[in-house]
Amino acid sequence: MKDIMVYFQHPSDGGQLSVELDGSITAEEIIEELIQNEFVPPSKMGYDLGIKSGPLIQEKQTLTEAGVGNNTVIRVIPATDAGSKRNRYEH
Repeated sequence: MKDIMVYFQHPSDGGQLSVELDGSITAEEIIEELIQNEFVPPSKMGYDLGIKSGPLIQEKQTLTEAGVGNNTVIRVIPATDAGSKRNRYEH
């Protein structure tokens, strides 16, 4: 797969982290990396990933499958238990 330049938007301060990733990485793997690299803290509730002005990326979906292209902004969204059961990356 080809590399894709993406920008992760921090959930609390709106800051962005630019990263070049292989298009075959899944949303679940991305969350693991963001936690390991201390971009976001571990959370019992987990996180969702959402394309800015677009849909959420499913847990097992790759960037390519989600239609993520170069320079896409991906929001890191703290998960809540307010009804949705999608994309709960618990750490």
